[in-house]
Formats: sequence, structure tokens, C-alpha cells
Amino acid sequence: MEKEKNNKSSKKEKKGKGILDAPPKNTFIMGLLVGLVFSAVVGITLSLTVFRSVSDNDSESVAGVEDTADTDADTDTAVEESNVSPTNIMTYASEIGLDTEKFNECMSNGDKTDTVTQSQSEATELGVNGTPATFINGYLVSGALPKSEFDTIIDEILAGSAPTSQYVAEGEPVDIKIADDDNIRGSGNKLIFVEYSDFECPYCTRHAPTMEELYQEYKDQAKFVFRHFPLTSIHQNAQIAAEAAECAADQGKFWEMHNKMFAIN
Repeated sequence: MEKEKNNKSSKKEKKGKGILDAPPKNTFIMGLLVGLVFSAVVGITLSLTVFRSVSDNDSESVAGVEDTADTDADTDTAVEESNVSPTNIMTYASEIGLDTEKFNECMSNGDKTDTVTQSQSEATELGVNGTPATFINGYLVSGALPKSEFDTIIDEILAGSAPTSQYVAEGEPVDIKIADDDNIRGSGNKLIFVEYSDFECPYCTRHAPTMEELYQEYKDQAKFVFRHFPLTSIHQNAQIAAEAAECAADQGKFWEMHNKMFAIN
């Protein structure tokens, strides 16, 4: 009986042993595993918290953009109309004092279509493939550059050197003939500016005030010539605007119409 009791007692002791009762090596391994599991749980919890926070912030940002777009919808619609739409062109014709009957007749007859087409062809032969393109004493300068860049180019030309700007086409300057029927302003001959432009091109619109500044500064030393290069494949009103400028020129108002269409005050 006593032997049976001892066996039962021994079994109870074995069953009652836990982690703390295990040998030191086993205790260390179990503790390490528990620690790793605990760290993993904490890491996952923190990651989910951060993810939710970022997701919430992103949702707020997108919503903000959408709200702004909705708020500005009327404004966007209002500015969609081109500054050189047929309606606006007729308004400009009246504002600059044109005989609107003669102007309408000129526009309706398509009298200036050939003039614009010829200008485009000449530009292509000269190497123009985009707008704005400005020749200064025969050197092709591409793009709507800041006035400081033009000033540097002009200084080099006046000093008798070839301009070193990266925006100037390589090679010798081209010889551009100025015709009697060109649209010209300025009274000097030291500098000859020949600009090929598009009244509906946003870069040309940005470029126009710079050209106005250059004119005001150099008009006694230079001539400024404007020619047409409408990008009709992407600007639906560019051809009409170019013809409108030429029809205004028939009444001696080319530059007034030019300034209106480029929004130069």
C-alpha cells in the first residue's frame, strides 16, 4: 500500500511540473520563444495602427483635392474659353476701333489664309518647328525665355560674338529678308527680331510680355517683326486668330490686335 502511495505521489509531482520547474536550458528556450511571439504580436499591432493612420490621412487628402476641384468647377469652366475664340476676337475688333463691317468681310472672304500659310512655309524652311521662335540677327532662339537670358544673347550679338546660350540653334545665322508687308515696329537696324508665334499657344502668351519689354528697351536700335506659325493640329483657333491679326493690319491696327489677343495691357 505504501509503495502504491509513493508511486501516486511521484506521478502527481511529475504532472505538477511547469516551465519554472524545467531544466535551465529548457527554461531559457521557452522564454526566448515567448519573447519572440510577444514581440511579433506587438509589431503587427503597431504596424496595423500606423497603416490605418496613413490610410485615413490619404483619404482626407484625396477628399480635399476633390472638394477643391468641385469648388473651382465654375471658375475652370469660365476660363476654358480661348482668349482667341471667334467671340472674343470680335470683341477685340470693336475695342480697338476697327471698322467691324470691313473686318468681318475680310475674315469671311478668307483673304488672309494665304498670307498665314506662306508665313508657316517660310518658318519651316528656316528650321522652325515650334513656338515661340525668335530670330535675333539671324540666330534662332527657341522658347519662352526670361528677359535676362535674352539680354545675355543680345549683349553677345552686339559685341560681335556668336551667342553661347543653349537655347540658340547651332550653326551660322540665317539671312532673313524683311518684306514691305511685314508687321514691323521699331526704328533701328542694329538688331532685327523676327518672331514666329501662335496666338493660342500658352508659351507664346507667356513670351509676349518679354518681347514687349525688349521692344521698349531696344526700339530705337532695333526692328521687331511678327510672323505667323499657328499650330493648327493642337490649337483650333490659332489660324483664325492669325487671320484676324492680318485683317486688323489692313486697318493699321495689327499691334493693337496683337496686344489684345496676347492680353498685353
